[in-house]
Amino acid sequence: VTVRYIDFGNTENIKKETLVELPPSLADTRPFAHLYHLAGCEVANDPGANEMTYGLGVEQLKNLVIGKLINVKFLSENSHGGVNVTVSYPGETGKSINEMMLDGGCVQKMRGEQETIDSNHVS
Repeated sequence: VTVRYIDFGNTENIKKETLVELPPSLADTRPFAHLYHLAGCEVANDPGANEMTYGLGVEQLKNLVIGKLINVKFLSENSHGGVNVTVSYPGETGKSINEMMLDGGCVQKMRGEQETIDSNHVS
């Protein structure tokens, strides 16, 4: 049986015998996790990009946001089932986190989406 967890939205295949009935008070609880995409960014899709590059990108993003106060600006829904966002530090007028990720080289500028980023964060 495939189950979807409401905390992070991940799915897992488990044995049916391990299931327990969900209490009625939780039956209509919506997932707590949401899928966000950094506007204007995508994982590098060239042949030189590999799992190591992806891992470095994850670490770069963690270093930029974990334990820090950030602003997340909703831009639009996207074709991947998530929302496009721009992320920045409150009160700072420098580069957005989206731009910092691009500068880090583990993501590339997205092609084909209407959202772009510039020095003013979003256009």
